[in-house]
Amino acid sequence: MDSAEKINGYIQSAIDMEDSFTRGVYTICMERKNWPANIDEETFLEIKSLLKTLVNDSANHKEIFLGLKKRVNEK
Repeated sequence: MDSAEKINGYIQSAIDMEDSFTRGVYTICMERKNWPANIDEETFLEIKSLLKTLVNDSANHKEIFLGLKKRVNEK
């Protein structure tokens, strides 16, 4: 395995982790039914807003990793 393949593997692992968090943890936690009934709506909406920030951050991270992967493969 050459250096580019190894780096591509690391980058792909990072992309997969970002996707996993977004599809799993963040998405599950954004659904009201997955929270205790006694959490008031205002608190839930605040949590959901913070989670949206994390989802957006993950999307940005993925784009960075994809750009890095492209640069590695251009060389």
